[in-house]
Amino acid sequence: MDSTLDSLLGPSEVGRTAEDPKSTAIIYLEKNGILRLMQV
Repeated sequence: MDSTLDSLLGPSEVGRTAEDPKSTAIIYLEKNGILRLMQV
């Protein structure tokens, strides 16, 4: 899963994982359109 995040998110966004894992997870979900599906 980490390698997938590295390839989808930029290095700067992946670098934030240690500081703010929730924020990075939300960015990951938004990039895949999952967050929008969950809000419906």
